[in-house]
Amino acid sequence: MRDSRTDFKAGDILELEITGIDLNFRGTADSGEIEFIVPESIPGDVCLVQIESISRHHPKIYAKILEFRRVSKDHAVPHCSFYSECKSCNAMHFTAESRVRFKRELIKRYMKTDADFFPSPEQKNWRRKAKFFCKDISGQTVMGSYIPGSHDLFPITQCNVLSEGINSILREISVVISDIPSWNESSSEGILRSIFLREGQGKILVTFVLASSPDENTVARLKSLESVNLIAGVSVNINSEKTNRLLGKTEFLIFGEDALKIPVPGGYQFVTATDFSQANQSIAFMAYEKIRELTGKNQSVCELFSGSGGISITLSKDNSVVASEISPRLVNLAARGSDDITVINMDVNEPGFINDLFMKNKFSVLVVNPPRTGLSNNLMEQICDSDIDKIVYMSCNVKTLASNSAFLKSIGNFDVDYVAGYDMFPDNSHFEVICTLIR
Repeated sequence: MRDSRTDFKAGDILELEITGIDLNFRGTADSGEIEFIVPESIPGDVCLVQIESISRHHPKIYAKILEFRRVSKDHAVPHCSFYSECKSCNAMHFTAESRVRFKRELIKRYMKTDADFFPSPEQKNWRRKAKFFCKDISGQTVMGSYIPGSHDLFPITQCNVLSEGINSILREISVVISDIPSWNESSSEGILRSIFLREGQGKILVTFVLASSPDENTVARLKSLESVNLIAGVSVNINSEKTNRLLGKTEFLIFGEDALKIPVPGGYQFVTATDFSQANQSIAFMAYEKIRELTGKNQSVCELFSGSGGISITLSKDNSVVASEISPRLVNLAARGSDDITVINMDVNEPGFINDLFMKNKFSVLVVNPPRTGLSNNLMEQICDSDIDKIVYMSCNVKTLASNSAFLKSIGNFDVDYVAGYDMFPDNSHFEVICTLIR
């Protein structure tokens, strides 16, 4: 058996039986201490593969499929005809049943416990948020998504994952932008960088990210979208920097509404095209209901990373809620959504912030919904030093959730009490996890 990276080289061809899956829904196969990573394969496949690259720092080898020798029963025909070209939906080749099963198994692998798992009620047209990059192709500005691992843009004017409402306006938007020069970071020429869309309650907001302030002609072209059915508002965000950050600090309205009012359990929250909100509204509603159940009633609740307040507003019907959010705009949106929550505009990682907040308030439950990087050690240390005995944690990264849970156990004696997964992204490897930790 060849079990060392030095036993292989790029270009080698060999047969592999796929026995596992990683967090990116790539099939894996073991050869001694080496793990082969094979995109688009599924456990149960037997594949003839060719090695593309060998990691210099980890015992991993990356290979592409040349031929299927045996096909797993968990394969499905992708419901999108652009699947193999676009490559954005890395789990569309799995059956719906197997995708849920494998996501549940990933939760068990990392959290070391069984978990409930809830599939999305919608398997197509579930995404009510969209982001498109813009690029000049053959002298015309087009919008689309970058093919993973490349600088090639795949043009999109229809997508089976996007809501029917968003799909219905893409062609009109593509016509409007066709002669607005796209931003070229290398030459600093052009203006249009990207486009964000958000649908809710039968309305759609559109935000155009520009490299500089628009001239009268560009404003007129954007205003022409006022006649398009469903578009409730158009705004412009100015990002003039050479940066991988998608948005600038300046944003203004061209016409219409600046935010949409969407339902959450027991109330409404306001969302925009560019700020964070859950893209799959139907299963987000289910997840918020579960958080309300796990939190209980008549509690004094603190939520960190509260965004525009969807979870806090849900909890406020049964509890007193103080929420903290770093973005002033999201704080304002949360305040618009409910008078029943107190929202603080602060960075939760600011030294001493949590200690000070918890000294002024006697909280019985802490709710957190951090970014993919999870909670910082400093923040978790302050939580462990507090009187909090119950944490409800919503995570979009089970790996960091597992790491954070282990830290909270070792420092604060918190035990994992309940875990549930939510298939927030049915055609993708991503999913949300809700976990309660109690001491």
